Amino acid sequence: AADLLTRAERVGAGGEELVDLRAEALLRSGHPGDALSLVRAQIARARRADTGALLVTASAASGSPLAEGALLKLIPPPLRKSPEVTVARARVDAMATRWKRAESLARPVTSARKASSMVRAEAWAIMGRAEHGLGKLKLAERWLDGAVKQDPRNARASYDYALVLEELGRRDEAQKLVEAAIAADPGLAEAHYELGRLRRLVGDPQAAASFGRYVELAPDGRFAEVARRFATQSPQH
Repeated sequence: AADLLTRAERVGAGGEELVDLRAEALLRSGHPGDALSLVRAQIARARRADTGALLVTASAASGSPLAEGALLKLIPPPLRKSPEVTVARARVDAMATRWKRAESLARPVTSARKASSMVRAEAWAIMGRAEHGLGKLKLAERWLDGAVKQDPRNARASYDYALVLEELGRRDEAQKLVEAAIAADPGLAEAHYELGRLRRLVGDPQAAASFGRYVELAPDGRFAEVARRFATQSPQH
């Protein structure tokens, strides 16, 4: 989160962009409600599609999300159907395991000329996540492979791709992708847990450190209980 604000100062970001970076920093540091308030205060006069996308993301993470219709009405009409806002909506649907809806939103963006390479890559990643959720592993592999190739810094795509490859029995490749995910985003707690699990499967003593790191990042996370136990055990147990 601090890195985002440092970057803003370095490039001289101001106005709407600076507010967006502050909101993103709040999201990453676990304060989605504050991020939502910050973005809502400027959304009516927003000119950046990223601002609309942040509104969608912050609303979903806040614990009291706005109804989609009400949310879209807050976003200025020129931004509502932008690739950035559409992908943010698809990501929210994927997080809620609404796989078909996520697919229908993300698919057009995978080849949209107006979308940036990063946004297109995220659309590919969401397609892969949805296909994985629907049990279509080979299709998921194709989409996620494309996402990672287009944007190697997309940590979530690398992590999701690793999960698919592990299910396909390709654990060595899966571990490399998890390590790449952690390199891109050291705060991605699930990737540390997955790395610990993969290390534990082969008896790697570094597994305990990976589980411990997960607990540090997500003490109340869904894997916290298991991670705490494995953090204090050798892989042989």
